[in-house]
Amino acid sequence: MIAGSVGGMCEHTATFPADTVKTRMQAAVARGQPEYSGVAQGLRAIAATEGVAGLYRGVTAVVLGAIPGHALHFSIYEAVKQRLGGSHTASGR
Repeated sequence: MIAGSVGGMCEHTATFPADTVKTRMQAAVARGQPEYSGVAQGLRAIAATEGVAGLYRGVTAVVLGAIPGHALHFSIYEAVKQRLGGSHTASGR
């Protein structure tokens, strides 16, 4: 459970800047005012105007939601895997 939570935190922290740019690009297109030509240019522009913190604005809420979500996901996965007989170890147990 802890490994799943930590893994989820790492995943969301690593991918959050790209998600930030993607969300801003989608909103800009919907308004008819594209801001960035691509993800890399968006990352540079946000970092230049708002600092690196601008790329992570809102990450706390996402990570706090991911902790229980990933813990539950991996707990259920392991329980189902064991129930179906897929949890064999090197020692044969």
